[in-house]
Amino acid sequence: MAKDPLRYFRQEAAELLEQLNAGLLHLEAEWSVETAAALLRHAHTLKGAARVVKQSELAEQVHSLEDVLENFRHSRPLDPNPLISQALRWLDRIQLALTQLGAPAEPPKAATTRVLRQEEPAGQRIDAAEIQALLGDVSQTYARLHDMRSGQQAWLDVAELANRGLASAEIEEIARREGRELTAQLDHLQRELQELHRSLEQLRLLPLSSLYTTLQRTLRDAAQEMQLQAQFQARGPEVKLEEATLRLLRAALVQAVRNAAAHGLETPDQRRKAGKEVVGLVTLQVERRGTWLSLTLSDDGRGVDTAALAARGRAQEEGVLDRLLEGGLSTSQEVSQVSGRGVGMDVIREAAQRLGGRIKLESTPLQGFQMHLDFPVRAASMPALRVRSRDQSLLIPLESVVKVAREETTDLRDLPSVGLASYLNWSGIARPEEIRVVVSAPIGSAVFRVEAVDGMVQTLVYPLPPLSPCHPAISGAALDLEGKPELVLDPSRIEHLEVAPRTEVLSKAPARILVVDDSLTTRVMQQSILESRGFNVDLASSGAEALQKLDSQVYDFFLVDAEMPGMSGFELIEQLRMRDREQSIPILMVSSLPRGEYEAAAIQAGAQGYHEKSSFDQEELVREIRRLLK
Repeated sequence: MAKDPLRYFRQEAAELLEQLNAGLLHLEAEWSVETAAALLRHAHTLKGAARVVKQSELAEQVHSLEDVLENFRHSRPLDPNPLISQALRWLDRIQLALTQLGAPAEPPKAATTRVLRQEEPAGQRIDAAEIQALLGDVSQTYARLHDMRSGQQAWLDVAELANRGLASAEIEEIARREGRELTAQLDHLQRELQELHRSLEQLRLLPLSSLYTTLQRTLRDAAQEMQLQAQFQARGPEVKLEEATLRLLRAALVQAVRNAAAHGLETPDQRRKAGKEVVGLVTLQVERRGTWLSLTLSDDGRGVDTAALAARGRAQEEGVLDRLLEGGLSTSQEVSQVSGRGVGMDVIREAAQRLGGRIKLESTPLQGFQMHLDFPVRAASMPALRVRSRDQSLLIPLESVVKVAREETTDLRDLPSVGLASYLNWSGIARPEEIRVVVSAPIGSAVFRVEAVDGMVQTLVYPLPPLSPCHPAISGAALDLEGKPELVLDPSRIEHLEVAPRTEVLSKAPARILVVDDSLTTRVMQQSILESRGFNVDLASSGAEALQKLDSQVYDFFLVDAEMPGMSGFELIEQLRMRDREQSIPILMVSSLPRGEYEAAAIQAGAQGYHEKSSFDQEELVREIRRLLK
């Protein structure tokens, strides 16, 4: 890629021009001294930046813009609209000059239509290649982090050898301390890398709202040409998309807005006679449906005279709107600067085809016209709730989540409810699904029971490849640092629930036990014993790690060591008994400390039993666990 000495100036100038455009349009709709002052600041910053990079002609153009803006500094002029129009014309000249700045030579690109090429943004906001390279560096660093874990394990192994009498107590203390410190450092580095990876992924995307000022300006200019009054508004969630997608959408939506002014909206006199507001309304409605995006651009104008259109195109009135998409047919009776040649829908149709989407046109006489554009998003940023069942995780779009509950409250009892693993036909060891996630679906609210909720994430979602063998309600996947996919549920695809008996899964689920012990040998040995008896086992090396696991997992039993660095087993049991959910969960303490006062202290803290490691009997331990679970 050729070096561009004006790269950062282009980026700053593009942002300032957008702020100037948006500010002038806001000033036209609603006068504000603060907005006027901000416009002067933006213009002054742009002029200074142009002079720094020796672009004197561009700086002089910005200076001329400042001369116009000076009229707004202290008060509202009697008639600000001509001045605003003059300022906007200066912005257009500055934008053209910025586009014509000498840029480094780039490899030739594939040919595209004249209209789409003209609609591409002048200033490149992001460098996708550089961001992709940085993502690759992060992934390589993450891989090296996994290699460093072997050093962490080496310290823990040395500590374990010392614990078994094969090394001195001093070496054991050093090894445990170094192991803990290295573990903390590696965990912190891993979290930082994950956050950096997410941030870099987000930088690849731009907000759809970055087009709104352009659409508002397009409507204003077209309405003035047609001697109309019009207002643009956008509704729906903020969506971030790749820059290539935004370019195509810009071309299609700009043309659709022009069409609304040229073919849909009436003159002020016509609207008064029809009992409408004098100012016509053009609205962009944004909806996200899984990995598809739905955009509806509508106006509240006269609608399409399908009979006249059919006569002009020598076609049947039924289905004549579809003929508009074929090109060469216009609803305008004469050629103007904004309409009449029948090529506008060609631009929209081509953009939809390149997006892999579909278009639907609707019209209601005297009420307005709607254009629906639905297309799959190759990569979109989305906040999601991460849940788990049967050792698999799933993402649910946060905008579809109504409620998360740990108990079946009265308002949930009448809703359709099903275990997530059963609904998605997931195999694996069944465990209690005691957390309820209420989602909004076409059938109304529905409840999915899950084993754990891991919290909210901001993730980048990709559509699934064609013919992927996934459940119909799965619409896409996110990728972690190692490139492993994490499936995304689309509640809008849930049309019915085959509700299974609520006790079916729970009756098959083995108890989930958390073993908390700082000794690696003890943890592994107890895990092997318990898993061979059909239990499901998680491990924690400290009380702090155990409490952290409780934030995302429900357990049926705790096996706790007495002496651990940091929080002791007695303190951990007291902490567990202070938590609502764990108050009644059985706890056994397994310790190298002798019975007597230590057993009494464990019972007093809240344990149901005490086993000495020196006289450890695995069969007795398993019998005791099963007895307490009953």
